[in-house]
Amino acid sequence: LETKLRHAVSQNQIRVYYQPQVNINTNAVIGFEALARWDHPEYGILPPAKFISIAEDTGMIKAIGDWVLATACKQIMLWEKNGLGRFRLAVNVSARQLSQTDLVSKIETVLQDTQLPASRLCIEVKESAVMKESVATMNILNDLKTLGLCLAIDDFGVGHSSMNQLQKLPVDAITVDRSFVMNIAGRERDGIGAKAIIGLAKNLGLHVTAEGVETTTQVEFLRRYQCEEAQGHYYSPPIPAQQVPQFVASMTDMRRSMSEPL
Repeated sequence: LETKLRHAVSQNQIRVYYQPQVNINTNAVIGFEALARWDHPEYGILPPAKFISIAEDTGMIKAIGDWVLATACKQIMLWEKNGLGRFRLAVNVSARQLSQTDLVSKIETVLQDTQLPASRLCIEVKESAVMKESVATMNILNDLKTLGLCLAIDDFGVGHSSMNQLQKLPVDAITVDRSFVMNIAGRERDGIGAKAIIGLAKNLGLHVTAEGVETTTQVEFLRRYQCEEAQGHYYSPPIPAQQVPQFVASMTDMRRSMSEPL
């Protein structure tokens, strides 16, 4: 896999899939998270779990990450041009990418080339990547914030960071890790972790998106505790770009039917 991955970008085997992010209260499609997939010539479409760790260990994540960012930003603006909607875009940045001295200039160039407003790009960074609070990392985060884009801590709750650490970071949002969402079942105590994270974010004035949402029970729980947005198979799995217009249309039809009187 490592040998073949080295040629995946140059041979156009990397794909970008888009998972919708939906307003829990209105069912409006707010944005999409861009997720890499590898269209392997032998094994078919491979999810990130199969190759991202290899890409990070070898440094190939930089080339893959750059390509995903540029492709997704271009796609978001193409949807807008075609009248589909003005969506926000979330893109993951790994710890290896965060260490690049030219990361900020690369993102700035992509925004300029695609004309995507910085306010509609959300850079998601794993909690573990920012826990050490190194000077270099903080400088990068502050520089990204200066561009005007959104910064989010991804999969919050599994990195054991403290409230004090979170307060020091120039972030706008957090995503609740799917492991906490999965624990939301019929009993109130089952979702205590998700409830605590949502409450913490609210107290700090941070935006919250829950990941891995799969059931009506989870949606109702998140709505009750004022989590604004969710993504997961309850709404849609990650899908290729060509399937997005159909998904958006179906969500629009559903919202219209819900608003019509009986």
